[in-house]
Amino acid sequence: MISGAGGFVTVSRSRPTCDHWARVATHGDRAAPACVTPHRPSTQDARRAVVIGASGRLSVASQAVKREWAACVFNPHTRGVTCIPRKRGIDVSRTDCRPLGILLLLCAALWLLLGAPLASRLPDDYQTALYFDSVARAREAPTDDWKRIVLIGRRLDTTLLSTAKRSVIQSDAYWALPGGELYFENAGVYAVDRVTRQNMPGLGDVERTGQFLFPPGMDRGPHVLWDSQLAGPRAMKFAGVDEVDDVPVHRFTFQVQGLDETLGYGHLPDVPERYRALTDSDGVLLIEPASGVLVDYIERGRSSFTKPDGTVIAPFFVWNAHFTEETRRSQLKRAEQVSRRLWLLQTLVPLLLAGAGVVLLIFGMRAARRNA
Repeated sequence: MISGAGGFVTVSRSRPTCDHWARVATHGDRAAPACVTPHRPSTQDARRAVVIGASGRLSVASQAVKREWAACVFNPHTRGVTCIPRKRGIDVSRTDCRPLGILLLLCAALWLLLGAPLASRLPDDYQTALYFDSVARAREAPTDDWKRIVLIGRRLDTTLLSTAKRSVIQSDAYWALPGGELYFENAGVYAVDRVTRQNMPGLGDVERTGQFLFPPGMDRGPHVLWDSQLAGPRAMKFAGVDEVDDVPVHRFTFQVQGLDETLGYGHLPDVPERYRALTDSDGVLLIEPASGVLVDYIERGRSSFTKPDGTVIAPFFVWNAHFTEETRRSQLKRAEQVSRRLWLLQTLVPLLLAGAGVVLLIFGMRAARRNA
């Protein structure tokens, strides 16, 4: 058919010789030939036009013509039929989406290789404050009487500097009496790998090894832990799976023997001038495995006066310690937040990208078959 001005085409209902028409078109096997002219009726004629229904007199009723024209009207003055072309849009069912699907699958793979590890890195502004309750027996000299004391512990971690691979963290642990009098302290600067959470050799104020924190998805070990809770490293062993407030956690036990903590007890009268202070302790670490967050800490130990050659004279400090209830709740909440964020970035995002890519590939293959 020939489209006239404004996109209208007039189909004649009469059967002249068609010499004065633009061309002759045949519409379907069952429809008679019709002459086509680029005539557009006037506005007045269009207002008086009558729409031809499905059972009307218009012979151009084949499916091909119905797809081609939106509507046809009969003009009683010109004895012709004016057809309005159907507006053309994008046929999504015939669009080949395979390139976009392949692109989304590649994005999912790249995200798993590059984006997911970045999501699990230690935040560049990491900081935390942990509080402990402790009940202990203590004395200042080997022959003094024992006194029962209550201690409040605090560990404060603050990031001083952060790069793409490591963070430099100031970590301070203090144990004080309720009145604020300091009983034990251990402070240091730790260089920590942002992915593995391990102490980085050759950096920090002391040469350290082992874990400073715990990475998401940490394996069951064994591991070595070296943080500011004690002045040296301690070996960790996996001891099973527990629950804390219905949250599954991994239980690790640790043990320390003969750890030199003389600097931490420098407030005592004869330390370090006359005695050294060596510590033996053991305890339990409860770690939420998906996030690597420590949700509870339980420790008991004994520090003793010793001679410079290591001979034990007498114990002077026997204690047990654990997270405060507020800290335990805070750490559980933090573990939940970190786990949810990691699940979103490491699991949901690549699944959505891969799923959308597969769907687009399927639609693209169907469209290719239709177009063929």
